[in-house]
Amino acid sequence: MQRNYRHTKDVLRHSAVYKKRKKIKIVKRIILAILFLAVLIGLIFVFRMSTFTISEIQIKGLQSANTQDVINEVEREVDGNYALVFPRKNIFFYPKDKIKEELLNKFNTFADVQIRTVDTNKLEVAIVEKNATAVSCQSEFSIIESTFSNCFFIDASARAFQPVVGEPDQSLTRYVDSGVNTATSTLTASMIGEIEKVKTNLSDRNLETGFIKIVDSKTAEFQILNNGKIIISLPVGEDFLSVLDTALNTKMISGGVIFDYVDARFGNKVFFKLHDGKSQSSEAGVSVSGASSTASSSKKVKNSLVRTIKTATTTVIKATTSKVQNKKR
Repeated sequence: MQRNYRHTKDVLRHSAVYKKRKKIKIVKRIILAILFLAVLIGLIFVFRMSTFTISEIQIKGLQSANTQDVINEVEREVDGNYALVFPRKNIFFYPKDKIKEELLNKFNTFADVQIRTVDTNKLEVAIVEKNATAVSCQSEFSIIESTFSNCFFIDASARAFQPVVGEPDQSLTRYVDSGVNTATSTLTASMIGEIEKVKTNLSDRNLETGFIKIVDSKTAEFQILNNGKIIISLPVGEDFLSVLDTALNTKMISGGVIFDYVDARFGNKVFFKLHDGKSQSSEAGVSVSGASSTASSSKKVKNSLVRTIKTATTTVIKATTSKVQNKKR
C-alpha cells in the first residue's frame, strides 16, 4: 500500500507540472500570436499610409502614343491588393516587372521601359521608343502609287512595329516584303546590313534605289529610279561589290545607259539586258574571272568584260546580217 501511495503521489505531482508547462506554452503562443497580429496590423497601417502610396505617375520619353493611355495601363496594374490586405500601389510592393511586360506587349512602338520611384509617392515611367530604320510594304504598288497601304515601319532588327500613315520620310529605305508583319517575313537584320552596303555603293555611282524587293531569303532586287533593276544574291560575297562595280563600269552600262536588268547572282558572272527603246534588245553574259579590289586586277577584269561584250554584240550583228541576206535571196 505504501508503494502505491507514493506512485500515485508522483503521478499527480508530474501531472500538475505537465499541466503547468502546457499552460505556459499556451500563454506564450497566445502572446506570440498577439504580437504577430499587432506587427501585421502595424505593417498594414504603415503600408496603407499615403506617404508610401503611389499617387502620381510621370511618363517620360513618350512620342508615339497618348500619355493618358500609358498612365491608364500603369494604374490598371497597380490597382487592388495582395491577399486582400497589402495595396499594390505601395512603393515597396508595386508590380514593377508586370507593368513593364504589359506596356511592351500593348504598345509595340516601345523598345524598352524603365520604371523607378521618385520620392515616396511618385512613379516615373521612362519610355524608350523604337527607331524606324526603314519601311516595309507587302506590295510594290503601295510604294509606286505612294499610297503606302499595308506598309509598316521596321527597326534595325527588321521587326515591324507600327503601320505607316501618309508618306514616310524619304531618308527611310523602302522594302517590299510580302510577309511583313507576319511570321512568313524573310527580311532579317543581317540582310538589311548587307543590302544597305550595296545601296550605298550604287548611290555612289548615282544609281538611286527606289525600293528593294525581297524575293526570298537568298535574292533581292534593287529597283533603280528611272532605270531597271539590279538583282543580287544573299548573303553578299567578299568580292561581290568589286564584281558589281566592274560590271557597272563597262562602256555598255555606264554613262547613264538604261537597262532592263543587271543580274549579279552568279558569282563572278554578271548578266544584263539593255533597254534602248528599239524593238530588239541585246543580252550578254559577262564573265568576271578573278575580280579583286586592286586597281590592276580591276582594269584587267574591265578589259575582259569589254572584250566579252564586243564579241557578244558582234555575234548579234552577224546573226542579224545573215538573216537579212537570206531574205534578199
